[in-house]
Amino acid sequence: MYVLSHSLKYFKQLYGRLGYLEPTDKLICFNWKGELKVWVNEDLSANHPKVRHEVIQRAITERDMMHLSHSQWQMINKILECVERASKGGRISENFAATLRANRVLTFSSAISMLEDYMMF
Repeated sequence: MYVLSHSLKYFKQLYGRLGYLEPTDKLICFNWKGELKVWVNEDLSANHPKVRHEVIQRAITERDMMHLSHSQWQMINKILECVERASKGGRISENFAATLRANRVLTFSSAISMLEDYMMF
């Protein structure tokens, strides 16, 4: 749950800065101190995403908000897949993972909140 929790928080920060970023197993790593880190490029020496994003300033409409929410849901789904593949023996609760996947309007904030609530019990 530690890996999932921190991955969601770090990808949320990246999403806020760069928009949609394809989560992969090679972006979720541990540094030499044993701390979980999320990189923007599978080449860990690079400090920019593999594909540069153009930032377009414009008014956000309701349709845009639905698209943003959907792209967050896609990222969360990919993060779940990565963490499930990497966790051996410490699998994420199938019920919890199913709940996250079923919620198609899920945002990073709501996923993090659901995970924190789940970890309290």
